Amino acid sequence: MAFRGCLGVSLLFSIVTVQAASIEEVDKLQVEDYECPAKVSVNTSEICECNSFYEINCLHLEFLPTFVENNLKFNGFYAKDQKIPQLDANRFQHLHVRKISLDFNPLGDSISADAFDYNRDDLEELSLGGCGIGSLPLGLLDDMRNLHFLHLWSNRIKVIPNGFFRETPNIRELNLWDNQINHLYDEMFAGLGNLQKLDLDN
Repeated sequence: MAFRGCLGVSLLFSIVTVQAASIEEVDKLQVEDYECPAKVSVNTSEICECNSFYEINCLHLEFLPTFVENNLKFNGFYAKDQKIPQLDANRFQHLHVRKISLDFNPLGDSISADAFDYNRDDLEELSLGGCGIGSLPLGLLDDMRNLHFLHLWSNRIKVIPNGFFRETPNIRELNLWDNQINHLYDEMFAGLGNLQKLDLDN
């Protein structure tokens, strides 16, 4: 009986080892199976790397990378706390991505209404917290019918443009805390028929 028990443990250990090795091999294949589409300037400290979770993580950016044409859909693009000064029109061309996080970049009011034009069908979450935004360009969220989470916290926003949310009917969570909104008007949040959480705390 003791022999059988040891044999069972040995077999179980072997199975677990094989499974662990298989997971590592799959993970390695996922990383090496595609080329990261985010390209930064050479001879700089800027870095953009892709991982096996189909996320792009960037460091030391002064400008957004360019994205080569590809057939992949990424789960996230993360460039928090960088030095990106502006978002020009169609700046994320060729990037199909569910989430874009640009928190703590000095964007101010240098955001084009068409900055996310290429991503309107894909975006489910957009985070622009702590970016010094004072005014929101009308049309920035047009056609973002799959957007569920919008983070605009800790900016300098005083007014939400009339009709700003007119084409984002599926936003469930809207974070506007730590802004300068002192007046609410009737149509400010028109279009947010599925909103579940609204944070306006100052």
